[in-house]
Amino acid sequence: MLTLKFPKGGPRTATSGPPPWLAFISKVNLIEQGFFGQPSFVGKMDGPGNIEEYEHARVMFPASDPSTVLIVAKTEHGAEILKQASQAS
Repeated sequence: MLTLKFPKGGPRTATSGPPPWLAFISKVNLIEQGFFGQPSFVGKMDGPGNIEEYEHARVMFPASDPSTVLIVAKTEHGAEILKQASQAS
């Protein structure tokens, strides 16, 4: 399955935009409304870190690399939508 790696980014301010991973999630939701809607699970990963589970993808915040966010497709449909968003300008 497709895995995309993004910098986590620093704290948001009134003048900063969203971090790259959150901007990407917004782009995905423009392609397919609700793709990243309400997560089915939010909590600890099997390894150290946190995870958000969605129907077709997961967002991982690994403690082993706290400056990174991973967005991972769980299905073929998820991989296709993430690929489309990564290729969109």
